[in-house]
This record gives sequence, C-alpha cells and structure tokens, in this order.
Amino acid sequence: MKASNGTPNSTLPTLLEGLLINSGNDAAVAIAEHVAGSEDEFVDKLNTFLKEKAGVEHTHFTNAHGLFDKNHYTTAKDMAEITRYAMQNDTFRSLFGIQSMDWSSESWDTTLYNAHKMVKGELPYPEVTGGKNGFVDESRHTLVTTAEKDDVSLVVVTMKAQSKPAIYDDTKKLLDYGL
Repeated sequence: MKASNGTPNSTLPTLLEGLLINSGNDAAVAIAEHVAGSEDEFVDKLNTFLKEKAGVEHTHFTNAHGLFDKNHYTTAKDMAEITRYAMQNDTFRSLFGIQSMDWSSESWDTTLYNAHKMVKGELPYPEVTGGKNGFVDESRHTLVTTAEKDDVSLVVVTMKAQSKPAIYDDTKKLLDYGL
C-alpha cells in the first residue's frame, strides 16, 4: 500500500494517518507495539505520560485505540488537555485537520475521509482547524474539535451525545460562544 505521498503504508507516519483520519484501530495497536514492544507496555507509558506531560487527572487508558473497556475512562476536560498538548506538535496538528487523503495499494484504491463533519466541510464552520469523532455503544457519540479565530484557539469536547445531530449542535453552540 502507498499513502498519498507515495511512501509504503508500513511507516509510522502512514499508520498515524490511518489512525487519525480513518479511526484505524489496527493502526493504533501496530503503533503501540512499534513504540513500546506491546500494547500493554504502551498503555502504561501513555497513562504516565498523560499525567506528567499533559496534566490530566481523571483519565486511564486500557488499550491503544480507545474502544470500550470497563476500566477505560476520561473526562471532557482531560480530553481537551490531551488535545491542547497534542496540538503543539506540528505533525499532529496537520493530521488532525486533514479532510481526505488518497490511499492506494496493489489491490485497493480508495480515499480516506475524516468523518468529522465540520472538518470535512459537510457542516461548514470556517474557524475549525481539526477534529476527531468517536462512537461506541457504551459512550455514544464523542467529538473533539479545534478552532481558531484571531488570537483565540479553542478545543471543544462533547461527549455521550445520543445522536450525531446533537453532538454537532452542541459543538457549534460552544464554538459560537467561545469565538
């Protein structure tokens, strides 16, 4: 496989693209194993890193991809702090704002689309600079959105919405208020 830049899809940057644009849970596990030797070791290091570097207080991850586990938890505030910290990294910042990316291999050609409706322009909001959506039955809809206007940079985190329209409506109201 090759990413849009023509590099083989076995590189860490390509795995990050698949993870952030297409919610590639398999990419999350591959990254964890590459970075720390195992997913368990990665999660231990991640939890320590987030407390010490990102300043989170109420987050505990049990896997690399964020799918439900009864011992996996976070708060909207912690997710905002994690995102704020990550946005300081230029690579993350650029990946977080990608609308779509061509993806091809010998047997598969497609385009990966960011499913965040404000990022991909389906629900236009020009100040939005990036975002990630998520859904699992137990947690319902989650949306992390970044936006900038003039000298204001925001991270909006909405969690446990019962529908996609509700989560985008709440996010828009928070962005309108904050900007």
